[in-house]
Amino acid sequence: MSTDGTVTVPLRDRVATAQRDQDARTVMRLRLGVGIIGVLLPLALPLGNAIAALLDGRTGDDVWPGSMSGAYHTSTRDVFVGSLCALGTFLIIYRFNRMNDVMGTVAGCCALGVALFPTAPGSGADSGQLTVSVFHLVFAVGLLTSMAGFCLLMYWAPGIKDRSYVRRPYLVAGVLILVFMALAGAAAATGVGEDWPVTPLYLCEWLSVWSFGFAWTGAALSLAEDIGRLSRTRAVIGAVLRWPRSLGGLLGRGTSRLKVGRSEPGRPYVWRASPPGVRAARRRGDPSEGPWARGQTRAPVRKRSSVAVSSAGFSTGSSWPASRMRTSASG
Repeated sequence: MSTDGTVTVPLRDRVATAQRDQDARTVMRLRLGVGIIGVLLPLALPLGNAIAALLDGRTGDDVWPGSMSGAYHTSTRDVFVGSLCALGTFLIIYRFNRMNDVMGTVAGCCALGVALFPTAPGSGADSGQLTVSVFHLVFAVGLLTSMAGFCLLMYWAPGIKDRSYVRRPYLVAGVLILVFMALAGAAAATGVGEDWPVTPLYLCEWLSVWSFGFAWTGAALSLAEDIGRLSRTRAVIGAVLRWPRSLGGLLGRGTSRLKVGRSEPGRPYVWRASPPGVRAARRRGDPSEGPWARGQTRAPVRKRSSVAVSSAGFSTGSSWPASRMRTSASG
């Protein structure tokens, strides 16, 4: 304690505290990265194929591949491979405890294997492609199984045993992944849904990846709440959502709405601008306020030399001040 009564924290303790905070933020961002990839990837593949087919003028028969791995032979191959490489890297470098570290490393290696060993095309595959496809199948099954095991291990992790709102998403995700794997195997064995626009295999893979992604997103948000980062995130999101609204208010403030006056025999339509005070009085429905109270009218404007023209070239009528009006030289 210093002479003025304040407590001085040793430099070593301050460095250790900052290091722990940085580690927590790193883990939060890793979880969030894994969750975002898991949530967006199943939707990005068909959406990207549809956009590519529209731009190329194709029919779009390959918008929905037979499986997520089948996207390797579509227009979204780079999206599929890049997302799996990023997911595998995140899982390999993620650290929590020993068992989760091992399971995360296995899942990450399997994700890289799925990306680097593509599945065989639907038709016309040669012997080399069929051999590579066998490795792909092994890595794909290993990826889904390790994802389910990772979620179940996180449910019993010592650091979150007393936090049910964090544990339950992991448990639900792990169980759902195993259920969807069983359904995909049953559909492949019985041939159900082979003629569907979206095959059961793609649906099961989609829901499995979604379960994994939502569980990790929830874990990232809970960790952000623990380290005091969620409030900042909410503030940033709120500011971003309020920005278009405030911008629209600034653009609409002081501007004039252009309306078409009534036409009479021999008088064409004339554009006229309503001042802001007139619009406010009209919205309130009170003719005793605004320019109406000063006896100003909106009579049709004749196209003559006495017509006042604004700087924008539109007829303004007699309700504008004389200082803002100029007389047309043409008669």
